[in-house]
Amino acid sequence: MEALSLPTFLIDHRWEVKSANAAYRELFRGLSHQPGAMPSASFLRFGLFHPDAPAILVDYRNWQLSMLAQLATSLERHDQDVTLQCLQGEVHRHPALREAYLNDMQTWVLGAGGDLVHHEGTARIIRHPDPLIGLQSCRLVEETPRALQARGLTRITLVLTQLDAEGAADLLRPRSTPCGV
Repeated sequence: MEALSLPTFLIDHRWEVKSANAAYRELFRGLSHQPGAMPSASFLRFGLFHPDAPAILVDYRNWQLSMLAQLATSLERHDQDVTLQCLQGEVHRHPALREAYLNDMQTWVLGAGGDLVHHEGTARIIRHPDPLIGLQSCRLVEETPRALQARGLTRITLVLTQLDAEGAADLLRPRSTPCGV
């Protein structure tokens, strides 16, 4: 993974980060320390609970809904997992996340399609801390060799590409969905 120039990380079914390359660590450098919500420990917890997440995950609402969909999918597959159940409980104790999880996520999934729930899909926007890189279009691409799959791990690469002004405006424009989410 270190040989890859794009941010790449290994996760388990809880989205706990088991390994990450230098490009991933660089993307999230300089964040305030938030126990339990650091991207080096859990990408899911980072996206849902870290106060700095919206500064990096620019179209934050789409990132947030995608992560809530990931949580729901993981809970369906691993319904006895105590860690996932605790995470769901944390979401339910947070009023805005609870509202999004219970009311907005399902509608968002219908509008966004299954690709975002399964790691790949529509481009989102990410802000790299290096001002020379800045705003980037980002696609999460799952590329997991069988040996990692056998160990219950998934390799995800954040494919970053230059974002022109028109593309940024398009990606930041609110999308209409069947229920206006």
